[in-house]
Amino acid sequence: MRILSGFVSVPLIALFALSSIWPLPSKAEEAECNPNWIAPGQRTVTPARITGESKEHLVLHINRDTPLHKDTSTPGADYLISGDPVDLVTTCGDYSYVRFHGQKQVSTGWVDKARVKVEGDPYVPLPPNANALCQAAEDVLNSDHAHGKLPNPPSEELDPEVGRRFDLPGQPAAATPQVAHVISGGRSLAVVTADWGGTCHAFETTVLSGDMTSLLTPKDKADRDPYNTGEEHWGFGNDETLVSVLGQPMIMTAAEGSTSFYLSLVDRNGDLVATCHGELVAQRERSIIASHDDAVCHAMLAGRQEHLNLGKPSPKESFSLSGRLKENFGNPSRGEGDEATQLRFFFLGGTVTYSLDQTGDVDLNNSGHAQRVGIVSYKFGDSQAGCGTAKDSQSFPVYIDAHGVGDPGAPANQDIGDKLPQGLGNAKLSKYAGRTYVELSDGPDNPSAEVWQINAHGPSQVCAFQTTRYVVSPIN
Repeated sequence: MRILSGFVSVPLIALFALSSIWPLPSKAEEAECNPNWIAPGQRTVTPARITGESKEHLVLHINRDTPLHKDTSTPGADYLISGDPVDLVTTCGDYSYVRFHGQKQVSTGWVDKARVKVEGDPYVPLPPNANALCQAAEDVLNSDHAHGKLPNPPSEELDPEVGRRFDLPGQPAAATPQVAHVISGGRSLAVVTADWGGTCHAFETTVLSGDMTSLLTPKDKADRDPYNTGEEHWGFGNDETLVSVLGQPMIMTAAEGSTSFYLSLVDRNGDLVATCHGELVAQRERSIIASHDDAVCHAMLAGRQEHLNLGKPSPKESFSLSGRLKENFGNPSRGEGDEATQLRFFFLGGTVTYSLDQTGDVDLNNSGHAQRVGIVSYKFGDSQAGCGTAKDSQSFPVYIDAHGVGDPGAPANQDIGDKLPQGLGNAKLSKYAGRTYVELSDGPDNPSAEVWQINAHGPSQVCAFQTTRYVVSPIN
């Protein structure tokens, strides 16, 4: 970074975390003059060069409202020199926003548009080994049946004095800032991860020089964030995590509760180069993760089971909630139009809904005798607490008592609700080789992820299937 002689002012970091979609304007000139962000959502840059007299300075202005021809001798101002190659990001009126990759740091700012000469077509800047990085990340994440984790470089608590010097969060934060020492492009860097607090905690990263005396994170880090579309609250509930891929430091950014993420390479200048987009997607063909009866599991995969069709609850059947389940949520309210078969609670700023969805005569416990049973669903969502992303679901069978009541809190049903997993909000009953099974999935149109059976000893898992996998690809 070039700085005119005089004092050096260290800018405050205002890092934002991530969320939303990713539009890609193809040309710098197409981006609008956004009042809050610099070309939000745009990944392309255009190769350009600074023109002018030999060694003529060109000040990098932080804001567009600074006069273009402000005195270039202002102490502390970053500047460029005629002939410097730059990345042209966008233009607005008489200004162009450029990025200069120096030997030690990236300098950014608004400059006189007349002195920026375009020298090529817009492109998405990617590291040369982007394909290898994305493929390696995909392979790790898909290990252990898509439960693999990208490794985190070792870290330690950040010296509070360093945090104060760069205005990073300190105590009493929810988590003590951590620093990891990494190597990128042969240069030692220090990556700090700090919790910026609030009702929705967000972990964000800042890159310092290896000796932690210089701030390297560019001023436009939040503007260049792949999640930033310029919309209000785009960064609410997002986290940045330092990971290692093929021995190179990368930042994984993901929204709370999201199934997608981005990976950005930390280059030798401390810049974050958005490299990969990852998504958890449905696997075309399920595979067996765990099996306690191979014949049953393979039959389920092949679709040889008979699905049992239950009907809507009769007018004489109802839903109730007793015991500790009711105590967890307090006083319920009845839903409109389905007063007898649904209960609602307001919990943690959201809505908890229990409902009796279907009933029928089924030999649920494989005793040889059919009994009246029902399918109960539990859903929690729409929470306004924290990041507003808290949600849960469960679906499971219950026995209907002699009064036509389905109560998950009743002694005969409590063991079923306790043992069947949460997070799978759709249950259906099926029969294979004369026995009844409970198939669980995360949606009514999705294939089962687990298969359970119930007998005199209670519920037990028979099969678990892998239904999803990660796809990680270079950004384009």
